[in-house]
Parts: sequence; C-alpha cells; structure tokens
Amino acid sequence: IQICMKKIKSIKEVISKEKAKFCFDYLCLKKQVFNTLNKDSKEIVHQIFGRQGDKLLPKAYAIYCDPLIDLLSMECKPYVEKVLKKKLIQTFSYARVHTRGDELKPHRDRGACEIAVSMFLGGDTWSFYIDKNKINLNSGDMVIYNGVKLKHWRKKFDKKISVQACFFYSNDKKQKFDGKPHLGLPANFITTATNNVEKENKK
Repeated sequence: IQICMKKIKSIKEVISKEKAKFCFDYLCLKKQVFNTLNKDSKEIVHQIFGRQGDKLLPKAYAIYCDPLIDLLSMECKPYVEKVLKKKLIQTFSYARVHTRGDELKPHRDRGACEIAVSMFLGGDTWSFYIDKNKINLNSGDMVIYNGVKLKHWRKKFDKKISVQACFFYSNDKKQKFDGKPHLGLPANFITTATNNVEKENKK
C-alpha cells in the first residue's frame, strides 16, 4: 500500500500475485465478451459488461461496480481502515483495461471518491502521479489517496496492456454504495423509491 493523504507510506502485496492475476484475466475476458456483444446490444452491454471509454479515458474498456471487483474492494476495506485508523463507508468500484495510447489527464474526483484506492492487477506497469508524487506499483499493491482534494494522472501509456481497479470509500453515510441499495449494481440502477421521489418532484 502507498498512502497519499498527507504523507506517503508503502506496504506491499495487499493481495497475492495469484489473486491479482485471476482478476487481471477476468477483466481481460470481460473486455473480450464486451467487444463481441457490443456489436448487437449496446445498452445491455453498457450496464452489465462495461463500456468502451468514459470522459477521462475515451478508449479504455471500463466497468463500474462489477461484482468481482466490488468483492475485492470489500476484502481490501479492512486494510484501508487499519492504515487510516477509522471505519469507512464503501461507495463503489471501477476498473479499467488500458492499452497503448491511453492517457489519464490531471483531475480530481467527485464526492463519493473521498478516500480512493488504486490497485495494480497486472500487465505492464504504468506510473501513477498524485500531487507531486510518482507512484509505481507491482501487481497486488495499492495506493491510498484523497481523490477529491488531490490531482492525479497518468502520462501517455506506451506499452501493451495495464489493468487497474479503483475502490472508493467515504466518511459520509449518505455516500453508501453510491446511492444504491447494495454493491454490484450498474451505474444507472434506480430503485422504486428513487423513481417515486423523482415523479413527485416533477409534479
């Protein structure tokens, strides 16, 4: 673990290299499934199997709250709590499969990303920059930082493939599960209660 809140500290191999490799293979397969299905049913693919690009990385395969990655986030949460010495609320997870030419521009994250974790799962290493710090991780390592306050970015990727998973936590109970009833649900999931509130607001 490397921590970038007020200072940086390193603890290696939060998960085993074997488990990191399993997650790496899983996400690569999920990307392959996405590419095949995306030819016919884009809406279903977007919700369940991920998406081709987002605002920050328009060409990288990405998936929000994949159940496996959410479980990995749950497994890592006690480590983060131990390091930060406080209980945290789980918000969401996000994973990407990066390929040559990807570049993550300097940015800060939204409120649900107050406590951010980036874990390297496998492929080619890709330096991560947080504020004035250059972070290099091995598979199974992770860095903890304040995603809302600290700018972070990655320079243009010039290798073949690199897979990262991001886990987000908060001190605010209102951010729990990013507004959904539990983990593992797609970004556009809306509960019946939420629908009813929206209908009332439109009247």
